[in-house]
Order: sequence, then structure tokens, then C-alpha cells
Amino acid sequence: MSDHPDNSPQGSAGAVSPRADTLQALAALPPLSTVAINLQRLAQDDIDIRTMADAIAVDPALSADVLRLANSALFGARHTVPGVLHAIVMLGLERVKTLVITAAFMRFAGSQGGSVARKRCWRHSVACALIADELSQEAYVHRDAAYTAGILHDIGRLALLRLWPRHYGAILDAAVPCDPGLVTREREAFGMDHAEASDYLLRTWELPQPLTSAAKHHHDPLPSVVREPAEVVQYACLVADAIGFSAGGAQSDGAVEMPEKISAWIEGGVEKLQFRVATRMNALEVWL
Repeated sequence: MSDHPDNSPQGSAGAVSPRADTLQALAALPPLSTVAINLQRLAQDDIDIRTMADAIAVDPALSADVLRLANSALFGARHTVPGVLHAIVMLGLERVKTLVITAAFMRFAGSQGGSVARKRCWRHSVACALIADELSQEAYVHRDAAYTAGILHDIGRLALLRLWPRHYGAILDAAVPCDPGLVTREREAFGMDHAEASDYLLRTWELPQPLTSAAKHHHDPLPSVVREPAEVVQYACLVADAIGFSAGGAQSDGAVEMPEKISAWIEGGVEKLQFRVATRMNALEVWL
């Protein structure tokens, strides 16, 4: 995976603005995965088991990754899954879609190489997805929709790192968990923040509105009522930072405050949630 030349977009008199340069660079990136994108566009009523299996089989490397994930501790497989068709039968259409999006996301993130900042970013996204999966069950939000929204909410951050690894990596290295100034520094450097970049990419790939909404609004003020995947992701993102899965590299002077509502939703308390997420994260890293 090659990165864009590491020069921050800089506007000058008569020159293209940093925002326009950033949008142009984002548009030139290869998409997440044609198979993953097409499956996300399809509603459950529009696809059957054989159609999904055939769609995944078009990409042999992705098929292999999906099978490895299906048999990993990350998704808690209780029996060996010998093939993609078996995975769909055993796990269901929606759960296999999350396997596909996870495999595609990790490929896009370049998780087998790259900087420490890149690893922190994909770990934050995966942690957010796992937490969203848990919180969704208390909020009565579809768990696979919440998981997918969680894993994709920061895709723009990973894209900025691919394009400007040293410059954006330095910005992230200096950020603390839930850093209130990070968005401002991103906008100064790139003409947009990572949430806008995420929203732009997901809309460019024509992914469903709940996913683009989660990307665009995950740093908005926390809602008092949680009814949609995007709202679950807002809380999951904060919780991921609070339990040690921040994209920033600097230490905060104080702990991230956990919303009282979420503390009541977490099975067994925050420490057990931290253990569960860390265990599944380790399973993903073994899979890699």
C-alpha cells in the first residue's frame, strides 16, 4: 500500500484551498472493497444465502479473510466454519456482512504495517464497533448496523493517515483522548476534520445513510435518547477512548468521564467491558 507524498495541503494566494486539495486526494483513494460496498447497499430482503456467497466468492482474498474471521475468537465461533456458504447458514446474512466489512476495513487500514498512529486508529475503530455491538442491545438498535457504523465511523482518519502519514501522524501523536482541539487542528491542516472526511468517503462510495450519519455526527453533543446506530456510535466512541482505545498518542491529565447512562448499560461494569474488548482485539491481532 503506497501513501500519498507527505505534504500537508496548503493554500496560498491564487492556489487551490487545503479543503479542495484534501477532497481531490480522498477521491483518488481506492474504495474500501467493491464486494463489501455492494453488500452494504443491499437490504436483507434483497439478498439470499446463495447470492451473498456468490458475491463474496468474486474476491478470493476477501473470501479467505472472511473465513478466517468466522473461525476466529473475535466473533466467538463455536464450531469450525468450512466455507462461506456454511458461515452464512450458521451465522446469518447480517453477521456475515459484518465479517466482510471487518475484513475490508482491515485491508483498507493497512493493519499489517504502517505507523503506530495507524494502529491506534484502527484499534479505536474496532473497539468502537465492539462496544457499539454491546450497547445496541440495551438501546434496542440493530446490533450489526451499530457494529458496522462503529467500524466505519473513522474511515476518514485512516484515509488522512494514508495520504499524509507523517504530518497527520504527528497531529494524532500529540492528541489526548477526546481532545477538544483536535478537530480545529485537522481543519487548519486539511480544510476539514476527520468526521467530514469519513462522511465524504462513505457518501462517495454510496453507502447507506445510517453509516454516513454515524461518520458525520460522531463528535456531536451526546443525545439524551438513543434510537439510531449513529447515536450508539457517539457513545461507543467516547467509551472506546475512556477504556484505553484512543486514536491520540498523548496521555490526558484526567480520566475520560463516562456517561452515567452508558455505565448502567455495560454488562458487568467498565473493567469487564475493557477486558472483553481487549480480549477480542487480541484475537483480531492474532488473526492478522
